[in-house]
Amino acid sequence: MTHQVEVPGSSARRGGERVAGRASGGPRRSGAASPGRSSLVARWRAEAEILRRRGAGVQADLLACCADELAALDGASGAPDPTHAPPAAELLTVAEAARLLHTSVKWLYRRADTLPFTRRLSPHVVRFDAAALARWVARRA
Repeated sequence: MTHQVEVPGSSARRGGERVAGRASGGPRRSGAASPGRSSLVARWRAEAEILRRRGAGVQADLLACCADELAALDGASGAPDPTHAPPAAELLTVAEAARLLHTSVKWLYRRADTLPFTRRLSPHVVRFDAAALARWVARRA
């Protein structure tokens, strides 16, 4: 048993009869924007800013990147020029972060999961966002 899924913009036919697709039957222009695409891009960018303010920098960067890629599909991305992009977040090793916090490496490892500036690159690799660490220290001072 096969199931056919109706996909907007597709030109699937069954027995010579049009099943789903554009009314004109012609191919979609590559630069044509779908009606909801620009609003989706705007919403993703706004949510990325909210995530950034909450300290979820990695997720914010990922969401902003997805928004830029989706906007680029329209031909006029509105994305910033990559040559003028802000520098990536500086990630500190455990030893560097411990030195800045005047703590031991062991103390930092034990509390890594509860600290808001911790970034896990993999299950056994931990780094610390330098900017977020500075904000955390400033709030606690």
